[in-house]
Amino acid sequence: MSLGISTRRELVEEVVEGVSAALGPKPSSGADVFAVTGSAGMGKTHLLTDVARRLRAELDATVRLTTAEELTTWHPGSVLAQLVAQAQPPADAAGQLTAALAALEEMSARGPHVLLLDDAQLADGDSLAALHRLSLELPRLPIALVIAWRQVPARTALAMLASAVNAREVRLQPLSEDEAAGLTRVCIGAASGPNLRGAVAATGGNPGLLTRLLNQVGDDGFRRDPVDGALDTSQSADELTRALARTAVGHIAVLDPQIRQLAELIATWARPVDIADLARARRQHPGELVPAIDAAVGTGILGWQGDALWFTADVYATAVRAQLSGPMLRLISDSVASARGAVAPVLDGRREQSNDPA
Repeated sequence: MSLGISTRRELVEEVVEGVSAALGPKPSSGADVFAVTGSAGMGKTHLLTDVARRLRAELDATVRLTTAEELTTWHPGSVLAQLVAQAQPPADAAGQLTAALAALEEMSARGPHVLLLDDAQLADGDSLAALHRLSLELPRLPIALVIAWRQVPARTALAMLASAVNAREVRLQPLSEDEAAGLTRVCIGAASGPNLRGAVAATGGNPGLLTRLLNQVGDDGFRRDPVDGALDTSQSADELTRALARTAVGHIAVLDPQIRQLAELIATWARPVDIADLARARRQHPGELVPAIDAAVGTGILGWQGDALWFTADVYATAVRAQLSGPMLRLISDSVASARGAVAPVLDGRREQSNDPA
């Protein structure tokens, strides 16, 4: 399902209606677990925040929103304890599950509850395993669970949670061209001119990357067309290229290492690359790359050119290569050379002699 300005409202409405139904008469046969998935910058946090706000305003229920953080990954049971309002989780996994089950029963006795968890991919393993087990109890309890996560890095417990019979997945997709234009209009308060539209197209439909770009461009101001009132960037072509590069570097810095490594490999290759070549370079089966590729395309940095992957803007490739140190660039170039059976194609920004014409 695509995520746009009007579509976002529809998604929020869908989740709110689903949660309302889940808190109705028990036992229920509908969804009690709502999984919101998507790449970095796709708007999962905004969606959860909007859902929580609506639920608090419209339902007679306790709504608890929790966010997992990197530090919680190493504290067994910590995220689960936050969700069910435990002061201190038991030390062992069995104890955590028993205590959480008891907490759910107590919460149910007090009235309906909605538990929302953001960035679940960062949660500790014990909490995720327990949440999957607890989700099986929800059809008989006035409790609904809404969880958002990035699909890379993969977490088995989250995949199992999303595939449960009482779960519904809402997967956030890149914006269409019209939706990106609508988001741009909301951000700048007017239609966009041709130069700005070209820059927006380079964000690959990722809302986070798009708004990051608008902030970069907006620092230098916009100019208004006196005829149609559209706003366009006041930057020169070179300045706009540098703004795109800064946007890409900032966006890539927050991505999962698997996605960053994929981008670095393709940037070093210096041309569109198909999955078979990527798999050879990484010494993996092509199927193993699918989750990372899917997530990378969702970030807006990479896109498909036929059957090959390349950057949505050439300047992104340049920006990624510029971040690589000499030794790292040589190491990745060696992987590329091994996959192509030729001399590494790019070293320190120059192409070396190669028997490969590509």
